[in-house]
Amino acid sequence: MIAVYALANITGMGHLFRPLGCVGHIGGHVHYRSSSCDFSGDSDDARLLSRARQMIELPSTIEEEAVEGWEQQLVRAESFKWEKVLGELGEAVQQQQPTLFLAEHVNSLTTTYPDLFYALPQLRPSEPLPPLTCRSSSSGSSSSSSAGVHNKPWMLDALRFAIHIRRGDVVTDGWSERILSTQYYINLARTVTKVLEAAGCQYTVEVHTETPRTPEMVEELHTLKRGIPNAVMLPGKDLLWTWQMMATADILVMSNSMFSVSAALLNPDAISIHVPPRQAVVRQGMFKLRHWIAPEDENGTMADAAMDVIRQRVGLRPQATWRRIE
Repeated sequence: MIAVYALANITGMGHLFRPLGCVGHIGGHVHYRSSSCDFSGDSDDARLLSRARQMIELPSTIEEEAVEGWEQQLVRAESFKWEKVLGELGEAVQQQQPTLFLAEHVNSLTTTYPDLFYALPQLRPSEPLPPLTCRSSSSGSSSSSSAGVHNKPWMLDALRFAIHIRRGDVVTDGWSERILSTQYYINLARTVTKVLEAAGCQYTVEVHTETPRTPEMVEELHTLKRGIPNAVMLPGKDLLWTWQMMATADILVMSNSMFSVSAALLNPDAISIHVPPRQAVVRQGMFKLRHWIAPEDENGTMADAAMDVIRQRVGLRPQATWRRIE
């Protein structure tokens, strides 16, 4: 939805917002694009959809009544090509034929042209980026990176580090290529928290994941709890609450899932850590914005330049050595 809104802004087209008619993963099952969207009789699903509609609204520049009688073209996911759509737009303009384009699941657009999101000012990172709230763990007073922050309860004045671990149907339906290992998340969390410790930060690490359904998944939660410093395990919590928590964190580690990628998109001033390069190509529609950083591999290895982004935001000096190539 945001991609289509950004596309309308870039091209100067009108935009018609229609509220959500379905939510993808709710009530323990996957809806995909069901024609009925009847929520299988689960009242909690309908309640969740109602709440999502209240949270997600993009400004319309044309009215619903204005498009009555227009030609309508459905741009399907499997045929969404940038060049094709622009050609159809040009033809509609040339023929002076008012046309309503209905675009679904624009994966190829976001994968090929992720910079379109920068067309929306609210999705661009601030310049310069603000320092992260990082209370001193030694004295309880604000460190240099939290100057100007006063009179907040301690938990609200500490750094929030969120990790999304995609499991659920990715495990049960056998989509193993999208699974990042338990050790990947532990290694990455330890690397980042080492910097936070060096800066004297007060922090928590929120681990967001689905409710475990097998003994192996339960054991994984115990392993994560033992391996990640200051971990708060939050499996199976309310879907929209979880999304909001990830979209307001200071640091977010994404999984190979649009659930966390979309949260990072809406939180441009956070430190957002994308998936490793190989993982980024195994899921259709996955995209990466320029201001996000990423591990080098599926061991969670972070380059010095990426770690310097975190160091500088919490008030530490960068360590990477840069060479100017003439």
